[in-house]
Amino acid sequence: MEAKVVTTFKDKEHQHVYRVGDSYPAEGFVADEKRIELLSKPHSRTKKVYLFVEKKEKVPEDTTEKQSTDTPPTNENTSATAEPKKKTPPRKKPTTEVGE
Repeated sequence: MEAKVVTTFKDKEHQHVYRVGDSYPAEGFVADEKRIELLSKPHSRTKKVYLFVEKKEKVPEDTTEKQSTDTPPTNENTSATAEPKKKTPPRKKPTTEVGE
C-alpha cells in the first residue's frame, strides 16, 4: 500500500524525512498497513494527519444484460420528447418602508 505525504515529518521507524507530496514509504523502505493507517489519521498529540491514502474502488464485473445485435439500442430519453425546463421569474427585492 502506498500513500502521499500531506504533512512533513521524520519517520521514527527508519529515520527518513518525508516532505509534502512525497510517496510513503520511500524507495527501499517497507511499511506495514497498520503504520500507514496510524499516520493517515489525526495524531493523538499533534492532531495532524501525515498521510493520505487513496482508496481504490473495486470495479464490479459487468453484470448488465447484453442486447442482441439484431435490434439497435433504444434511447428512451430523446431530446424530441423531453420537456423544456420552466424558468422561474426573478425574485423581487423586498421594499423597506420608512415610517415618520
